[in-house]
Amino acid sequence: MTRWHLYSTVFFLIAVLLLLFLVIIPGRPQENIISSPYDTAAINQSNKQVLRLFSEGRLDAADSLANKSLSASLHVDYPAGVAYAYYLLGKISISRFDYPGSMKNFSLAREVYEKLSDSLGIANCILQMGVIAYSDKSMGDANEQFVKALPIYSRLGEKRMAATCRYLSGLSLYELGRYSEAEPALKEAMNIKREIGDLQGIHECMTGLGQLYQKSGRMDSAIFRFRQCESYFDSTGNNTGVIVSWIGIGSVFQLQQNSDSAFAYFRQAYSASREEGFYTGILNSSKSMADLYRQQGDFKNAFIFLSEYYLARDSIYNRDKTRKIVNIQNQLNLTQKQAQIDVLSKQRQIDRFWRIALITGLVLFLISVIMLYQRYSFRKNANKKLLAANNELQDTLENLKATQQQLIQAEKMASLGQLTAGIAHEIRNPVNFINNFSELAREYLIELQDPKLQPEERKVVFEHLSGVLNKIESHGRRANGIVSSMVMHARPSIQEREPTDMYKLIQETIPVSYNAFRTKHNNFECIIEKHLDPSIPELRIVPQDISCVLLNLLTNSFTALYNYKRDKDPSFLPLVRVEAHMNGTHAVISVTDNGPGIPEDIRDRIFDPFFTTLPTGEGTGLGLSICHEIIKSHNGEITFHSEPGVSTSFIIRLPA
Repeated sequence: MTRWHLYSTVFFLIAVLLLLFLVIIPGRPQENIISSPYDTAAINQSNKQVLRLFSEGRLDAADSLANKSLSASLHVDYPAGVAYAYYLLGKISISRFDYPGSMKNFSLAREVYEKLSDSLGIANCILQMGVIAYSDKSMGDANEQFVKALPIYSRLGEKRMAATCRYLSGLSLYELGRYSEAEPALKEAMNIKREIGDLQGIHECMTGLGQLYQKSGRMDSAIFRFRQCESYFDSTGNNTGVIVSWIGIGSVFQLQQNSDSAFAYFRQAYSASREEGFYTGILNSSKSMADLYRQQGDFKNAFIFLSEYYLARDSIYNRDKTRKIVNIQNQLNLTQKQAQIDVLSKQRQIDRFWRIALITGLVLFLISVIMLYQRYSFRKNANKKLLAANNELQDTLENLKATQQQLIQAEKMASLGQLTAGIAHEIRNPVNFINNFSELAREYLIELQDPKLQPEERKVVFEHLSGVLNKIESHGRRANGIVSSMVMHARPSIQEREPTDMYKLIQETIPVSYNAFRTKHNNFECIIEKHLDPSIPELRIVPQDISCVLLNLLTNSFTALYNYKRDKDPSFLPLVRVEAHMNGTHAVISVTDNGPGIPEDIRDRIFDPFFTTLPTGEGTGLGLSICHEIIKSHNGEITFHSEPGVSTSFIIRLPA
């Protein structure tokens, strides 16, 4: 065989191997990048849909669609679509309290808008970055951003946005204590809002001026502004605005040493804040009332309202902690999305390379060598990345497990204060019995000292005394058991299971939960039916965790019944039924109420973390999620059955 034939044969074999390689191990299909071609009109329509979903509060759907719009805009090289998609993602991140992710998105959007010389887009990004700094208490940075955005809006004739910038700048200067600069800023914002007919904005500016006048000692001007705001917010049904106005008026009277008037306004603000669930109002009014009572020497009431102040502050702090957890989750999502965008950009480069390679018509042997090497390199790098991703995922899983245990304990401790009241109610009965029987025992002892007492009578008295002492011992053990249950609930779970009498555990948990709920809603009455099989065998469980689950389910039922009776039907008779029995190899525990049921549209989400139907500040949305995880960790399951307008049942199955 000649050298030429040898070269031809090798060349032919390499070509065949290359074709087989391309068929057997194909490149990434084009449809994985984007399923269909996009044009700018479709992208603009998609962004409008994102804005609509965002305004409706459907953040997950808006986030998903915004990322698709971003990918499509990058794919067709549409900078305006890229900038607006980043801007929308920034607004969505603000709503999720993900300030770092939001700041990153607005920075990316601003860079693109600057390349496009889009002044309005640049100003919008600067304004949003100022809002993030203001929310994060960085008042100096916030004011700097608002000052940058103001001349751009003014030049474009955007009066409403210019007024917003001036108003927020005034608030930032007020928080910084620069009152002489804050006053003209707020007045200028108010004049612009008056010019465009924004009544709500006018009175928001007035509220800021009232607070500023109070700080600078101009009490008559301050109270005049607060009363104007009170009248307007009351006429529009803005209850939080009315509360802020009342607190402002009360503060002026407090500084003027007019304690009676100050008390009156603070009491109104405190009561209304409790009804609205307005924690900032509770915080400010309770602190002011505590100060007034302390000045008058009424330390009892001062202590009561100071306690309310710390409870409100703790509630706000807990919401901040929840917000930080959400920030961590959102930051992880942002990293994943950025990685997807990077992969898309790399894939576009690979596609461009293939087109150039086909057009240039390089020698087949050279193409085969390059392709083989690239695929080998790609697979090697992909394997490295996959290994790194698996390791990172494992670390994340371990961190999530640790966080889960912390959340379980935090949820238990958050309810401990409320449970204490229920425990106190439960322990009152045995303590009263002990006191009464002790008094009776003292009378019997006095009677035994009577020398005229006959032997038969003395024997009868001894028998009665023995019975009384037995009663004292019995109720003492009962009180000790209640205290032990409280300590068991309070201490951190160490995940050590122990044989537990489920009948006794359920019996002790029901009255504690009911009385704890009644300490907050003392007008609530509910019939509790118990159908418990005392022959249930002992289960190996973590008792404080299962007790936490039962307390949460009962409290949820009481809350649903209380709200329905209060809001829908005052004649409604609440009923909760607790059942426990054996079904084969499993213990079945159910909590059923005759409330309105669970709506169809939220049934798939009730076990999701942070999902709650309660108003902001009244619940974290972790209760049922933690219950689900606790039961799952015991190799059991928790399900529910709900009939609208009839009943809701939560069923727990635990292996015996």
